[in-house]
Amino acid sequence: MIIHPLDNVEVREDGHKYALRDIPRGAEVIKYGMPIGHATQDIPRGAHVHVHNLATNLAARPEYTYEPVGASPFSAIMGFARSTPPGPCGATPL
Repeated sequence: MIIHPLDNVEVREDGHKYALRDIPRGAEVIKYGMPIGHATQDIPRGAHVHVHNLATNLAARPEYTYEPVGASPFSAIMGFARSTPPGPCGATPL
């Protein structure tokens, strides 16, 4: 799945990342339009991208913390059963 035109990796049905083009050592690896780390070695097009050739950029930022801004409108949902398509169940944000 490719979400953003800047992506240089795609996520396939198996849930793993694969290089869309050659990614040189040190270059940012971009997934969903956001850098998720950098290549620790040259990664050829089509290669599996994982911990053996990718390192997070957060290692140099030990002060990093995740702080969401505002509450998600989907922090709670109400599920319900459907008797007609598009499917057997649905959800409504509370």
